[in-house]
Amino acid sequence: MIIYLASYPRSGNTLARNLITHYFGILTSSVYDDQIEYAGLDTYPLQPDEDDRFLIVSRSDAKPYKILKNGLRDYLTDDFRQRLAGADDIYFLKTHELPFDSFYDGEYVITITRHPCAVLYSYYRYLIDIAERAVTQEDVILGRVQFGSWAYFVRRWRQAASSNSTNIFHIKYEDLVDNHTTLIDIIKRITNLKPIAQNQPFPEFESWHELRPDFYRKGDNNQWKNKFTDSLNRLVLRYHGIVMREFKYSIYDAQRDYEISLEEAEHLAHDFTAQASELAAVLRENNRLQNRLATVEENKDKLWERHQANLEERRALHERYMELLRRC
Repeated sequence: MIIYLASYPRSGNTLARNLITHYFGILTSSVYDDQIEYAGLDTYPLQPDEDDRFLIVSRSDAKPYKILKNGLRDYLTDDFRQRLAGADDIYFLKTHELPFDSFYDGEYVITITRHPCAVLYSYYRYLIDIAERAVTQEDVILGRVQFGSWAYFVRRWRQAASSNSTNIFHIKYEDLVDNHTTLIDIIKRITNLKPIAQNQPFPEFESWHELRPDFYRKGDNNQWKNKFTDSLNRLVLRYHGIVMREFKYSIYDAQRDYEISLEEAEHLAHDFTAQASELAAVLRENNRLQNRLATVEENKDKLWERHQANLEERRALHERYMELLRRC
């Protein structure tokens, strides 16, 4: 069995992974080449497996089990996915990718969403401070980054869930922070696993921050409110407002957000109209160039035919000249 933990970056995927390890004693993996980070990682000794796509976790107080190595995104072929889905071991795999076209029996997904402003600001800081990318807040809001638009990502996974309701489950980050059983109950339902640390307190945010302060930054879901200008808020509503309403996320309040979204939708429609007009002009120019290219190709063929005819004529004249020489 494999359970994908799917989220847009900075939406709480790492929190979910740490909760799984804390409550179920199972290390999780990532489709990306991430470093395995867990406060008690030294209690989870890792051994190589004969299949180099796996590692074996050998704890003295538990039965050994396999986990996937990190960085296997390109190895998730249909055959390998089916193998993982049908395995007795249970694999947890983080991903920021869009959903597959279909899912096999034994493949499950837990999607995690978080308020887009908190996500987009946190992702912006991550790209600046850790990934050292030259991006602006507008770039992140507009989806001009590796994983594209927040709204598009969330909507695609919501559409996938509507046609795979028995395989795909959803959690809001805000609910997960307040109540860990939100995640625990889903995993129990999917796997029949029993928590091994239900009564042990989950480490406070400060312990994670000490582990890696550049990654676990503030733990404040409202920090964006002091960082986003009104124009950035309106930009978020323009491009993400409709999806935000579906998840009951707001910036100002539901009614004002709705009114601003309508205003911004008019601007967006105007932008799309202008872009469509520009695209039509580009297509017309492209067609003109294609026609010109076709004419050039046709003329090239005619010139080639004339060239071949001239060669034949010269060859015939040369043969006649040599015949005349022989007679003389």
